[in-house]
Amino acid sequence: MTQAAVSVFLRIDADSLRHTSTPGTHNFGVSSNCDAWSASVTAPWLRVLSQTGGGTGSVTLEVDVNPGFTSRSAVITVSGCGLSQSIALIQAGQNINIPWTSNPTGSNHTIILPATLAADLGDGVGLVPGDVIGFFYAVDGAFICSNYAIWTGQDNSFAVFGNDADPPVQKNGFANDERFQVRVYQQATDEEYLVEATYAPVGTQGVVSNTDRYATNGISLLTGLEADASKEQTIGLAAGWNMISAYVAPEEANVLSILGDIADQVILFKNDQGQSAIPSFNINAVGDWAPTQGYQVKMRTATELVLQGTLLDPSMPIPIRRGWQMIAYPRQEASSIVDRMASLGSTLEIVKNNAGQAYIPAFGINNIGQLLPGQGYQLKATTTGVLSLMELDAPPLSSNLSPGPGTGQSMPANSHFVLDSNFNTGNNCQIVFPADVLEPSLAPGDELGYFTPEGKLCGAGIFTGENLAITVWGDDLGTESVIEGLRTGEEYIARAWRRIEDVEFPLLLVHDPGDGRYGIDDLEIVVEADLATSLAFPSGRATVPLTVFPNPADEEITIQLPPAAVQMKIYAMDGRELFQQPVATSSDSIPALRLSVARLPRGAAIIYVTDLTGRQYVARVLLH
Repeated sequence: MTQAAVSVFLRIDADSLRHTSTPGTHNFGVSSNCDAWSASVTAPWLRVLSQTGGGTGSVTLEVDVNPGFTSRSAVITVSGCGLSQSIALIQAGQNINIPWTSNPTGSNHTIILPATLAADLGDGVGLVPGDVIGFFYAVDGAFICSNYAIWTGQDNSFAVFGNDADPPVQKNGFANDERFQVRVYQQATDEEYLVEATYAPVGTQGVVSNTDRYATNGISLLTGLEADASKEQTIGLAAGWNMISAYVAPEEANVLSILGDIADQVILFKNDQGQSAIPSFNINAVGDWAPTQGYQVKMRTATELVLQGTLLDPSMPIPIRRGWQMIAYPRQEASSIVDRMASLGSTLEIVKNNAGQAYIPAFGINNIGQLLPGQGYQLKATTTGVLSLMELDAPPLSSNLSPGPGTGQSMPANSHFVLDSNFNTGNNCQIVFPADVLEPSLAPGDELGYFTPEGKLCGAGIFTGENLAITVWGDDLGTESVIEGLRTGEEYIARAWRRIEDVEFPLLLVHDPGDGRYGIDDLEIVVEADLATSLAFPSGRATVPLTVFPNPADEEITIQLPPAAVQMKIYAMDGRELFQQPVATSSDSIPALRLSVARLPRGAAIIYVTDLTGRQYVARVLLH
């Protein structure tokens, strides 16, 4: 009888081996009835600590750190008794930080990245796998990432996207024939470089149809990237007032020198101390540009300010004093105002941008949304301190918004009291309406408007059911012949428009704190808002406040009548007419009318006067 021997077997007890980028050991099992087997590997970054064994056992591997940003692999072979088995260990690369987000749209342009791409990021430093190349388009002086590619060292391509937003929606991609701005993010140093790109000529390899400018379905071949030792920043300036700052320290610090190329378009440049630079008179009381400060500049026409200099430390401390000041935003990317202002805590009262939009943390109001590169900001604090624009735990939401001057978080648009989006007189105030003050009279979607005594709209907002802050603009002191907004000391004139009735009503307000009169940079809180529902009037007709004293009153009041007054009425807040009297004044006199109110019902009442032109004058009086 002949008995067969047991069959020899050798198996690796794993389907695959994967290891992180960090150093360490890795084990896998071997099943076998072979008396002697051994494991081997040829990769220099991987070593077998237990090379031999017999029967069922295990293999221990020692893995070095992977310094690269791409994964790598090595094969481990186990052999014995005439058998051999192999398995690959795949080690992950370092985590890749992506500093931007892409913004896809409905049209695109192809960018080819050849393996032969030459790059110099300074001192002969080139691209390494894991570095990121981004293409940016311009929106009102800010640059937004359209798309990016991670450099692998091999031939690659990616798409950049064209604008498909219709006005008045802000552009969301490259305009036709818009020049590409290219940036490189270096993983090893966590630095971003603005680079000068070169491209292969049209016709290269029968494929290239474009070079450095966007075209739908175009194809460009990138051949070189070179970073300047200095950084360049372009700040978009609108006609009228702007509030700006920089993320570079200009090589030439003198403000007049900085403004040199656009000096003929600059009307006035000033800091938050009121010191001015006026290029047309060669006056410079501002002196040198201060990196931590914001500045106001008034322009004759829209243009761009180009700054050349060294990149600022984005987390540099900014000294904060008590009260108002203009601060810089020394970062190259947009980021959340909530996160960036967190270091000030409860000492922060309000932040305003160039458009007058406000961040008021105590009321949960955030109409700014994100801080934008190139923009300056007004800040009011209750105590001195230091602002640290600290790093975030996660990458900032920098590029899939559409930031431009004065852009905040998404807000519903007014449809009735519509203020020109470019309305900017260089000074304003904030009126805050807590939601519970408006809820008894207004519904979400109703609107509020503020007017000058001449009837010009100078502030507007829409009630959404939440706390509301309205920017009210003051008169531009630099234009004596035109009254654009409220003058210091003038009473706030407010009207409410209720959407359902499509009717406007005078809005009589009590402020605490605040005196109900305009002051530059006022922050007034409305604690009572009475809607004179019995005094509805057609859209577009202005109301002007009356002067009534004493107020509150018990026996008698005195009313300063306007010129050419013809009718005076007194209403209860429920709309009942309490008293009326015809009046007659000349067009050039302002007489005082003394009136007994002893027999009128106690409580709040509205005095309503009309003149020959139909203009309406309103006052709220409290009868004890």
